[in-house]
Amino acid sequence: MPATLPSSFPSDGFSENLSVLPQINYGTIWRYMIETCDAKKKLSTAKPLVKGFNFFKSGYVLSIKCQKLNDHFYVKSQVLPSMKKSKLYSCFIVMDALGQVVKAYDGCPAGIDGRCNHVAATLFALEQYFKFRQQEQTQYLVHQNYANGIFHVSARLMMYQFLTASLQNTCMARLKLKRNPLPVSPHTHKEHQLSMSS
Repeated sequence: MPATLPSSFPSDGFSENLSVLPQINYGTIWRYMIETCDAKKKLSTAKPLVKGFNFFKSGYVLSIKCQKLNDHFYVKSQVLPSMKKSKLYSCFIVMDALGQVVKAYDGCPAGIDGRCNHVAATLFALEQYFKFRQQEQTQYLVHQNYANGIFHVSARLMMYQFLTASLQNTCMARLKLKRNPLPVSPHTHKEHQLSMSS
C-alpha cells in the first residue's frame, strides 16, 4: 500500500532551481533507504535501491522541482514506471535543513513506506546534480587560480626584465664614462687653475 501524501505537503510554489537544496550524496540515499528503516524491511528496501539507480541511469526521472518552506525542503518528481511507459509516478520527498530525508511518498503499488524504485531514482538524480555542480565549481576555481597565477608570474617577469634592463643600462653607462671621460675645454681648465692659484 503506497504512503498517503499529507495535507502539509505544499501544492504550489515549486521551482526547477535545485540549488536551494542542501547537498545530497550517496550517504543521504543509503541512510534513508537502508539505515533508517526497520530491520525486517531492510531486505525489501535494498532491492529498490539498486533498481532506483538503474531507473536513474536509464533516464526514467523526467522532472524534479523543489522549494524551501520554513525549516524543510520539499521535492517532487515525475518518474517513469518499469513497464507501462505511458504512465507517470509522482514522488514527494521531505528533507530537513541538513538534507536528510524525513519522509517520502509515491503513488506506485510498491511504494512501501515511501522507499521505492522511483523515490530512489529521484534521490540518485539529485546526487548526480550536486556532483556536476561541485565539478563545475572546482573547474571554475582551478581556472581562476590558473589565470591569477599566470598574471602574477607575468607581472613578476615583466618587473624582473625591467629591473635587469635598467641595471644593465646603468652599468654600461658607467663603464663607457670610465673609458671615455667627458672632455674638458681648455678655457674651463685655465679658469680652474686661476681660481686655485688665487
